[in-house]
Amino acid sequence: MSQPDAVTPLVAAVFGFFCLVLFMAVRSPEERRFLLPLALIAFSLKAVLVPIYYIVLVKGGLDGFAYIDSYSYHLDGIEIARELRYGIDYSSRAWRAVDPGYPIFTGIVYWIAGPNTLVVRILNCVFSTFMLLYIYRIARLFFEEERIARWACYLVAFLPYSTTIVINHRKEPIVTLLATFIFFHTARLIRSEKNSSVSAALAVSGLVAMIFFRSGFVLPFMGVLFLCYVTATQSLVRSLALAIPTILAMVTVEFLLADDVSVSVVASTERIRGKILDSAGHAQVGGLVRFVRMTSIYEIYKLPLATILVVILPYPPHVNGNLPSIILSWENLLNLAFLPQVIRGAWMVLSEAGWQKRIPLLIFPGVFLVLIGATHVGVERYREVVFPVMMVLGAAGLYRGRNLRLSIVVYGALIVLGGVVVFSRFA
Repeated sequence: MSQPDAVTPLVAAVFGFFCLVLFMAVRSPEERRFLLPLALIAFSLKAVLVPIYYIVLVKGGLDGFAYIDSYSYHLDGIEIARELRYGIDYSSRAWRAVDPGYPIFTGIVYWIAGPNTLVVRILNCVFSTFMLLYIYRIARLFFEEERIARWACYLVAFLPYSTTIVINHRKEPIVTLLATFIFFHTARLIRSEKNSSVSAALAVSGLVAMIFFRSGFVLPFMGVLFLCYVTATQSLVRSLALAIPTILAMVTVEFLLADDVSVSVVASTERIRGKILDSAGHAQVGGLVRFVRMTSIYEIYKLPLATILVVILPYPPHVNGNLPSIILSWENLLNLAFLPQVIRGAWMVLSEAGWQKRIPLLIFPGVFLVLIGATHVGVERYREVVFPVMMVLGAAGLYRGRNLRLSIVVYGALIVLGGVVVFSRFA
């Protein structure tokens, strides 16, 4: 494959820079003073890393693409761009995809700028930086303390793990931006903030856009938003009475309705059968994760441990194997350094006055982690959808201060688990 030129990505970076300036310049003075310089620094850092990471992947023999779906998006984009230039005949497989949004987006970019994967990745950096505004507002909405909002933005902007996800040719930056956008406006609606009718319309618009990028998240999202409303507005007993059956129904729906099949009885039946067979196959080989894979619906008792593993994987770091997986596994160590703060922030939500108004901060990431643990143990990238909101909890924990006993317990458990896994790998 011919290597992309350097001029077009540079033009894209300048374009992205000015988009961010315009996006942040129209915000309130308080938001603008903090977010504008932070956004420009974060974007510039990621834009510089885009070609470096690409070169590393080329040198690693991967032709510049970390994953097979990244290369598929690239090929689909070339096909869509050809159609846009010479006439749309719907010959590209992207038109028949369940989630055609990102291939079509890639095609539009290629139609304008040529088939240059670096341009798409730089635009991914723009989308991920837009998200800082909504992370800041979510933190201020639930905690009011500005220092928590600032810490949350720092974590989201600069943690290496989330940065690497952004600079790949993948749809996660757009999906995560949409998820954060939907959650923020739904939270405003639940709390009856000013202009909540506008927030309702924007949340619905975000859900509609999500259909084109990751349709399998739409029904779980609707369930999560219902749970957030119930727990934030009803009594504790009534909340639990409605929440438990809702979570069970959502787990069932996620088994039946995937993000890569059509919503039909036949497809759903095949999907659940495929998930069970796939999980059963993985349970026969591999590391310790095989013990928490659900090989049938009757093994739902494994779900709590599987959900915990979704939070900490990939761990411990790999020393051989696929290059992108090695990079992500080592970067994840820094995520785990903040795990005690995330736990402390979650406890802060529950233990302080007004917990019902803050409970959506736990429901949104918590339910998605349960669903991911039920069906995708080992596929850590789905966690990126709720990772920014988890960092809001981490920022709250940083604001509360370090708890030495909690840190000792968490880090000690991770060290023991790491030792067991390493022994299992090399024994």
